[in-house]
Amino acid sequence: MPPRRMMRSSVLVLVGLAACTPEPPESAQPELAVLEEDDALIIVESGIGLTTHSPDGRVVVRQGPPGAPDNCSTREIVARLRSVFDDISAERDSIAAKNFASADDIPPLMWYSMADVEGRETFVGRSLDEIDAYFVGRKGHGERISLAAVQINRWDQDMAHLGPLVVVRSANDLPSGRHLIVGKAAFRCHDGKFVVLNLGAYQATLE
Repeated sequence: MPPRRMMRSSVLVLVGLAACTPEPPESAQPELAVLEEDDALIIVESGIGLTTHSPDGRVVVRQGPPGAPDNCSTREIVARLRSVFDDISAERDSIAAKNFASADDIPPLMWYSMADVEGRETFVGRSLDEIDAYFVGRKGHGERISLAAVQINRWDQDMAHLGPLVVVRSANDLPSGRHLIVGKAAFRCHDGKFVVLNLGAYQATLE
C-alpha cells in the first residue's frame, strides 16, 4: 500500500480566505491524511473542518464507519448531495417532493434550513409546501450551491447522518463572492429522501 499523503488543512482548507477572515489557531488546522483521491474526490482520514474545501473544486470526504447500508457508499452519498444541490442551482420544479421526506413518512421530514451570509438563519421549512414555496421564491436569483466537503458520521439502520457538511453558495441577491456555508444532513439510504438538510451557518467568503 502506498504511503498516505499528508496535507495540512491550512493549505487544503483556507486557500483564498486570508484576505477576508482571520486564520484559525494552529490547533484548528490538523494535518489531513489523504487516503484516496481522484478527479472528483479527496478522501481523508481525519475530520472535516468548518471551512474545509479544495481549491480545485473536488469534494473532500471523511468516510463513514464500516457497514454502510445499500445505496449509501461514500460515492453514492456524494452523488446524492450533488443531485439535490444541482436541482436547487438549476431552479427545477418540485424540488421538495423529489428530494425530501414528507410529514407522513417514517422517519418524517424534520426541516430544511438556509442561512444568509451574516450568519442568521433566514429560512426554516418543516413541510414540503413550505420548502417548495421557498424555492419558488428563490427562482431568478441565480442561486448556485455546490458541495465542498462532507463528513459521514454514522448509520442509523437505513439513515445516513452527515456533518459537518460544507457547501459553496452564491446568488445575485447576496453579497458578491462565493460563500462557505456549513451544516448537517440526514437522509434515507433506500430512497435518498432527506429528513434534515440544515445549511444554517455562514463561515467565510472565498472571493
